[in-house]
Amino acid sequence: MYIKALGIIDYGKYEKKHDLRELFEILKKEAKGTVNEVIIKQIYRDTWDTIKKYYYGRYIPLKKGGNFADKQNEAERYPEYSGKIYKIPERCSWMTNDVVKEIEKDIRLIESKFAQAKRDIRPTGRFIYGRK
Repeated sequence: MYIKALGIIDYGKYEKKHDLRELFEILKKEAKGTVNEVIIKQIYRDTWDTIKKYYYGRYIPLKKGGNFADKQNEAERYPEYSGKIYKIPERCSWMTNDVVKEIEKDIRLIESKFAQAKRDIRPTGRFIYGRK
């Protein structure tokens, strides 16, 4: 949602997509050559390594190795499907207090970086406050 919100402010459009990599690529492309380009590049550099752990399910012990991109963000939105998406051996048996603390740390990092980007980004002429 943060990526989508920055896109609305930067180029005035809500993307009806869920693929985080694709959303970031659209955001970077649209910001190219604008006053927001540096901010968008920085938020990508600051957050992508953390976000991709969840995009590829790397925080979960998998049955198989490899990259299983969750392009629709279904594993986190619909945990009952996560075994199909990420090939989880035993649902939630891997969830420990340390894992929860690591997820919390990641959330706090992402929230702080996007909050800063939201403060720094400048709406373009295509963004209209209060548009319905």
